[in-house]
Amino acid sequence: MIAAIYEIARAIFDKYGKVDALQEYRTKLEPYIYMYLLQTYGQMLDAHWANYYPPKQSDYAFVIVERRVHPNFRFILQNIAWAAPYMSVYIFCSDENKAFIHALLGDKRDHYTIIETFVGDVPRTQAIQDYNNLLTDYVFYQAIHAKYMMTVQMDNIFRKQLPQTIFVGV
Repeated sequence: MIAAIYEIARAIFDKYGKVDALQEYRTKLEPYIYMYLLQTYGQMLDAHWANYYPPKQSDYAFVIVERRVHPNFRFILQNIAWAAPYMSVYIFCSDENKAFIHALLGDKRDHYTIIETFVGDVPRTQAIQDYNNLLTDYVFYQAIHAKYMMTVQMDNIFRKQLPQTIFVGV
């Protein structure tokens, strides 16, 4: 699997060069990487998820802003549950993926704060602008009832559990 990922990465770099390769890497390699992660960590994350319910309120919060029905969403939810089970979870979604998120969460849904923020499916450039506008709006931060927050996107993973001591402030 790793050798195949390397070969795809090399072909992308050769075709697109250094400047344009990053977006191509992300879109072409991500499915392979998450397949590997599922094969490697899936059973452990499933076992943890089976009995996990996040606190509805905590001084520490994960924040996910995702308007799409993203194929990595379940893995990300399970990964953050394992990495820091003491953290509450806020999900800012759209009318397009709210039912999907509810289905993923099942009976855990009431333990999450789900805020429908976006409407419709928009082009990628508009989605990026909407994301940036949201994260620069003070109203967004007022909706998160925590002292500390960590934003999580669909292309990251926590390889180690997160101790509360990583959160520092004034």
